Amino acid sequence: MIRTLLVILMAISPVLHSSGQDIYYYGANTRPLDTEQEAVFVTEVERKSEKRYVIHKRIRVNESWIDVERQKIRIDSDGSIRIRIKGERLFPQTIHREITVSQPGLYYFEETDHGSKIRTGSSSSYLPLQLEGLVTEYHPNGREKTVSFYHNNQLQSNRNWLPDGNPYIDSIFYSADQEPVYQPGVANFNSFLLVELGKSGINLNEYDDDIVIAWVVMETGVINGAIALKGKSLTMNELLCDIISRTPGEWEPAILNGEPVRYFMSIPLNITHNDVKFQELEYTWGVLHYNKY
Repeated sequence: MIRTLLVILMAISPVLHSSGQDIYYYGANTRPLDTEQEAVFVTEVERKSEKRYVIHKRIRVNESWIDVERQKIRIDSDGSIRIRIKGERLFPQTIHREITVSQPGLYYFEETDHGSKIRTGSSSSYLPLQLEGLVTEYHPNGREKTVSFYHNNQLQSNRNWLPDGNPYIDSIFYSADQEPVYQPGVANFNSFLLVELGKSGINLNEYDDDIVIAWVVMETGVINGAIALKGKSLTMNELLCDIISRTPGEWEPAILNGEPVRYFMSIPLNITHNDVKFQELEYTWGVLHYNKY
């Protein structure tokens, strides 16, 4: 155990430059890059002390970098890592990561939240993680959510399940060189949702909720697998999923490495007192996925 801990701590020191700060650039599908020019994501690791670090994660929006997550990291005496995450959640989340050397140049990690397993896998780097090989994510109920295969930090393939254990769509991506495009346009997409909500006869005055509906644009441009990621009302969630599944018009599929791929998307809505407000139709669920831990 002591020998393993010494190996781990020795592995930390090369992570940062002498300045105590290092910056990692990533393109689509978290492809590692050497420079900022084509980067979509950036991870900045700042060393506060031998066992304390701060990680800032940012995404590029137009020509600006926008903060999406801040992690405060503390390395305990046994080599385990405590990570306090402040991001899109209302309250910060604290996760624990146990990490050990599984073979030369490769680490095995296990992440938990209040004792519940949330992710396990392999990384070629101690801090920050650079995913390599199999990575498994878990639903809050303990069931497997996703089993993915990574190479050089890039997602290659995955199998996916819903919280109840039923299979979901496999081989979906969360970031691509070119995101899907709805041919009739975002305004038409939003207009169709509003019209269909009105035609449904549902009383919006009964709802006060923030809702997130997600779906997959298949490699053929067809919509599939509409699900509610957030929303208190089962009736409203099911209605919105049905409406999105029936959206007219065509989608141009996402393109990754020159090939069309299945792409996971979402739209956030706020329903308050007979008013439906759209946060702009965003192709950012992949970004949220990327910055999850």
